[in-house]
Amino acid sequence: MRIKRINVAWQRIDFCYRPPVPRPPVKKRHSRTWPKGIASLVTVGAVGGALVGLMLFAPTRAVLGKLLSSLFSVRQILIEAPGDIDATRAASSCSGNIGRSLLDISVGDLRSEFASMPSVKSATVKKLYPSTLVVNVQGRRARFVTELKGRRWGLSDDGILVPLPSERTATRIPSLQGLTFSNVGLGGKVKEKFLPDLVSLCDSLSALGYLGPHSRVEVVDQIEVRVWPHAGGPALIFSLDAFNRQIRKYVMAKDYVARQEGKFRSVDLRFRGQIVLRKNT
Repeated sequence: MRIKRINVAWQRIDFCYRPPVPRPPVKKRHSRTWPKGIASLVTVGAVGGALVGLMLFAPTRAVLGKLLSSLFSVRQILIEAPGDIDATRAASSCSGNIGRSLLDISVGDLRSEFASMPSVKSATVKKLYPSTLVVNVQGRRARFVTELKGRRWGLSDDGILVPLPSERTATRIPSLQGLTFSNVGLGGKVKEKFLPDLVSLCDSLSALGYLGPHSRVEVVDQIEVRVWPHAGGPALIFSLDAFNRQIRKYVMAKDYVARQEGKFRSVDLRFRGQIVLRKNT
C-alpha cells in the first residue's frame, strides 16, 4: 500500500477576532429618582426663603426699600386733556407725585382728585413702569349758556356749571334759563331731576335744526318748557312727557305756523291731537 505525502502550505493571518466568553447577567439595583420638576421647586424655594429672610432682616429691608423707591420713582407725568381744561390746576394736581415711587401711588386717589375738578367729567390713570404716570382726562363742555346773578356760565349736559372758554363760544350755543343750582359758582349742580329729559328734548330739536346758536330755552317746570328757535319767532311750548310726539306734531304743522309769523306769540304743542296758537295781545 502506497502512502502519499501531502504538503500543507501555511499562510500568514492578518486579522483574527475571538468573541468574548459570555458572562452571567448581573442584577442592577434600581436607583430612586426624584419626581419631575422637584429640583426646580427646591431651588425656587431655597432662593425665596433666602429673600424672605433678607426682607425680614431690618437693615436689608431698608436697603431694598430705598432701592425699589429709587428704581420706580416718578420722573415724568403725561397729561392728555382737551385744550379747554385748566392746565395749571391739572398740572398742580399731579406735581406732588414727582419723585414718589410708583409703588406708593394710588391710582384711585389720583383719579378722584382729577374728577373733583368741575371741568373734568372723568379721568383714567395708568402707571408705565419704571417711571411714568399717564393721565387721560375727559372734560366737560358747555352745552348751554346760563346767567346767574348777573354772570354768565357754561352748563354741561350733566348739569355742572363750568367756565365759558370765550365769548365767541357763548354765541355758538343756545341759552337756558329757569333751573336751580346747589350753589351759584364753579361746580354748582342742577337740582332738577328731569335734566336728562330736558337735554334729550334739546338734542332732538337740534337734530331737526330747531335749536341753534341764537335759540333760547326757558324752563318753567317739567310740564312747561318754552323754546324760541330763533329771535323774534313764537315760542314752542313742550312738556317733557312724550315730547317726541309733540315734536312730530310741530313738524307736520311748521309750514302753516311759519306763514303765521308775527301773529302768534306761542305755539302750544302739549295737547293731544291739536296745536294751540296763542295770539299777541
